[in-house]
Amino acid sequence: MNYFDKNQMLSTFLPAVRSLLVAPKQFFTEMPTAAFYGNAFFYTTFLVFIASFVGVPFYQWTLLFMVPVSWGVTLLLTWLWGKYIAWAVRTLAKKKLGPANAFQMVSYASTPAMVIYIPVASMVGSAWGLYLLWTALVERLKVSAAMAAMIIAVPALSTYAVGYVVHMVIVAIFFSAPAAAPVAAGY
Repeated sequence: MNYFDKNQMLSTFLPAVRSLLVAPKQFFTEMPTAAFYGNAFFYTTFLVFIASFVGVPFYQWTLLFMVPVSWGVTLLLTWLWGKYIAWAVRTLAKKKLGPANAFQMVSYASTPAMVIYIPVASMVGSAWGLYLLWTALVERLKVSAAMAAMIIAVPALSTYAVGYVVHMVIVAIFFSAPAAAPVAAGY
């Protein structure tokens, strides 16, 4: 198995992605323990930049101006997701998982996010990313399949529900027809 190394970024990124996509169970089972956030940080950074360039045909060149924002938001959300996973595994599954290892697992599981800006592929990529995270919990930490599904499903479904409500509110505010002006009689 090949894993990403921040000291050899260009030569290890694609082999790591290939190893993850070809054999995810083996990938997560043999994944080295992370002592620091560095490798996962740079791996996630690569994912953001690739996703931005892949999305250019769908969203024009203006998407590239959003790279710093999407990079920061992605790193923050990956870190928060990792914190939650570490907490849930320790609290609910009674297993040991440090924050750097959780961040690394979430970073590798986010690999399908490279297609996040492609309209239909984003849905498939999101589901695939959740499957990879489930695989990591089951294979790496030996969490039961049902417990891993619960750990992932509760925040994922909550996030989708909140996102749907926010989307509907934004649509209602910005895309609703303006109120008709009263028509004066006699014209």
